[in-house]
Amino acid sequence: KGASRSKRACITDPSGFWDPLIPINYTFDSSLSSDVVALIRQGIRYWTTNTCMSFRENPNGINRLRFYSGSGCWSYVGKQPTWPSQDVSIGDGCNN
Repeated sequence: KGASRSKRACITDPSGFWDPLIPINYTFDSSLSSDVVALIRQGIRYWTTNTCMSFRENPNGINRLRFYSGSGCWSYVGKQPTWPSQDVSIGDGCNN
């Protein structure tokens, strides 16, 4: 028999959930091109229209997302409640 794995591991701590009644603050790092910023804004509009979540561009907001030009396409899952800023890496090819 092979090694066992846990199925569908997910966030169970409520502090890692985004509150749908509070807009999610976000900001853009200067490392991003204006074209990539425009694509991210388009995605944010889509999420706002099609989900219960809302977003607010606010570089000083608490628990904000910080979109930046990083290495690869990644971020941690869920809200990181003790971090002032949560990185969202938008590397080469992530905007396709």
